[in-house]
Amino acid sequence: MNEWISVKDRLPFKDEIVLVYRGSHIGDLMNTYTYLGNDEWEDDFGYWSRAEDEGITHWMHLPAPPKD
Repeated sequence: MNEWISVKDRLPFKDEIVLVYRGSHIGDLMNTYTYLGNDEWEDDFGYWSRAEDEGITHWMHLPAPPKD
């Protein structure tokens, strides 16, 4: 499995869908987001925001799908 990458160290490629880790007032969450560039992210519902607004601190590439 890939390692978590801090948004302070590096960001995904534009239009790349990645798994993000974000802290929130209700606890730690992991969701898939598309990185739109310029520190903007879009979730599966079409809601976009900045990493700081959503508490996104880390991301990782999605694993390859199963072969069977």
